[in-house]
Amino acid sequence: MTTPLPAIVALARAGASRQAWRLFVAAGHDRSSDPDALTLHGRLLKDQALAASGAERAALAAQAGAAYAAAAAARPATYPLINAATLALLAGDPAAAAARAAEVLHLLETTPEPDTPWWQGATRAEALLLMGDTAGAASALSDAIAVAPLAWEDHAVTLRQFAVVIAHQGGDAGWLDAHRPPRSLHFAGSLHLDAPESELATRIDAIIAAERIGFGYGALAAGADLLIAERLLAAGAELHVLLPGGEDAFVRESVAPWGQDARFAAVLERAASVRAVGDAALPGLAMAEADQLAMGLAVMNAGALASQPVQLVIGGAGPGQHSARLAANWATSGRRQHVLGSLPAAQAQPASPAQLAAIIAVRPLGQPASLTATLALADRLPPLPDATIAGAGDALLLILPDPAAAASAAMALRSRLARTGPVSLASHYGAVIMVAGQPMGPAITTALAIAAATPDTAFYASEAFAAALNAGALPAGIGCAPVGDLARPGADPVPLLAVD
Repeated sequence: MTTPLPAIVALARAGASRQAWRLFVAAGHDRSSDPDALTLHGRLLKDQALAASGAERAALAAQAGAAYAAAAAARPATYPLINAATLALLAGDPAAAAARAAEVLHLLETTPEPDTPWWQGATRAEALLLMGDTAGAASALSDAIAVAPLAWEDHAVTLRQFAVVIAHQGGDAGWLDAHRPPRSLHFAGSLHLDAPESELATRIDAIIAAERIGFGYGALAAGADLLIAERLLAAGAELHVLLPGGEDAFVRESVAPWGQDARFAAVLERAASVRAVGDAALPGLAMAEADQLAMGLAVMNAGALASQPVQLVIGGAGPGQHSARLAANWATSGRRQHVLGSLPAAQAQPASPAQLAAIIAVRPLGQPASLTATLALADRLPPLPDATIAGAGDALLLILPDPAAAASAAMALRSRLARTGPVSLASHYGAVIMVAGQPMGPAITTALAIAAATPDTAFYASEAFAAALNAGALPAGIGCAPVGDLARPGADPVPLLAVD
């Protein structure tokens, strides 16, 4: 069945460029002279060029620019033409880039297009930048942002493009920083504060202002969590709350004993989003899962906005192992971090039959849905230290403690198994309970449901897996982009991302 262009465009916009390219070529769109096909051809080749370097990048940029230029010739428009201009620069032809940029400016002045004022302004700024007018580009970009000041993701796309252009021109990209969206904060801390709240509030306010924080991710336990959340709201930041075990269990364990129910309710009412995480019957794992999700979501939001993630952890007078582990985990990534107060050295968690883990579900498509056939896949697996391998219906399950190792293994596995027949991969992150060597629990059910909805050659992940993956140091060459939600009867939908 031929995949239509809109479906491939959706994949490309979601960041699943490699899967989009495979479907694009398989459908024969790469041989089409239709302007829409040529524009998408240019986009997909551009993604490949930006992922390459040196001579390979220049060659792919030239091919992408040619496709965009052909689209603009067939149906004059600024979108393909400005991309053709930028790609000429990446291909090593600044004169052609400037000439095409001049054509873009002419089109903007003479040919009405249905694009938004933001897009027209950003396009003008990019054309001026390609023509060497940095001051004009900066002014045009400021004007465009003023028209749509909260279009953070659109701003981020443009800033990434400008950074690439400036790097090829050998210029200083520092002026872009003034236009970047606000940063994203992961916050956590002790229930027992070792300094007066007024003193801590002043220091928190200073960090929020200096770091230009616009988004916050964390829980709302008594003490540090609530204080930080209140200061974020006071600064006008968008607050995203994650509650281990659900609201009732969380309030009972982490709020009510300190008499801060009213403060909790007031903050919760103003939060931009609230979600329950994990199983209240496994409070320790629920807290760890919520922490991973909060850290990863802060990183993912910053990445989507071409901004930076920051962590703020507040120590205290009571036991601080929880905060210490979060601070230590974040520090390994080298990201921006602020620690107020003292934290004890983080200690390893004891082993337990129930553990947080990354779950990879491998489904051979078009083959008998039998456990025997599925387990035969295990013979073709690469070496996977620390992995638990088990069968579940028509899927093979790989359980690994480290999300990054799981993602790398899944990518290698997809490449290896694709040569022997159609296969899809899915992933989730959550509490796994081992019973007689067999992985059990709701997280396994979710992973299998994602696998059943994942198309051939694709690798779909739950938001929980993507967040756990991004909470640490993301493996080189691996990215995650939203592709929609998985509906579940009687349960909340599961946000899905393509891993590519």
